[in-house]
Amino acid sequence: MRLSKGNLAAVVLLLFSSVSSYANPFINGGFELHDPSITPEELDAKELLLPVGDHSLDGWDITSGSINYVKSPIRWQAAEGQFSIDINGEHNNAYAIAQTFDTVAGMQYQVSFAMAGNPDGGPVVKELHASAAGSFAKFAFDSTGSTRQSMRWTDEHFMFTASDSSTTLRFTSLTPGDYGPTLDNVRVTAVPEPGVLGLVGAGFAVLALIKRRRP
Repeated sequence: MRLSKGNLAAVVLLLFSSVSSYANPFINGGFELHDPSITPEELDAKELLLPVGDHSLDGWDITSGSINYVKSPIRWQAAEGQFSIDINGEHNNAYAIAQTFDTVAGMQYQVSFAMAGNPDGGPVVKELHASAAGSFAKFAFDSTGSTRQSMRWTDEHFMFTASDSSTTLRFTSLTPGDYGPTLDNVRVTAVPEPGVLGLVGAGFAVLALIKRRRP
C-alpha cells in the first residue's frame, strides 16, 4: 500500500512524538523561581537562609540542615541568571537539597550542573555528593584563587538510569562548616537509546523522501 504525502507526514510526526515523550519535567535548575512571598528586601540581603523542610524554591526541598540562597552580584556572581545557592547553611554538619521529577524507567539521564565554592571561608576544597536512582558521584572544587567577582564555576556531569516513573536527585554537602560548595544551573537531560536515535534517523529519511517526490 502506498502512503500519501499527508500520511507520510503523519508518520514522521508520530516518530518525533515518540522521541519527545522521553522529555522530563525537571524544573528550576537555576534557582530563579522562588516563593513570591519572599520580599525584595530579603532577596537583596547578603544571603537568605532556607532551613530544612523549606519549599521556597520551586521544585526543590531542603532535606537536611539549611542552605543559603544568594542573589548575584550582592554576595557573588551566579553561574547563570541571578541566583545560586551555597549548600551549606549555618551551624550544621549535614546539608542537602533534592528534587523529585518524572522519569521513564530504564531510560538513561545525564545530570549537569555548575559547581564552585563559597570563597569567604575554609576549607579550601569544597566537596559534594550527587545521587539519583542508586547512582552517585563525588565532586570536589578547589576554591584557591576564587573571589566573589570570579567564582570560577565549573561544569560537572554524572549519569543515572531511572528505575521508576519518578526519580529524586539529591545534592549533599560533604564539607563541614558554614562555607560550602555552591551550586547553580542544574540540568537533567534524557539520553536517547540507540533505538530512539534510529527513529529520528527514519523520520529524517521520510522527510527527505517526501521532499524528493514533490513536483
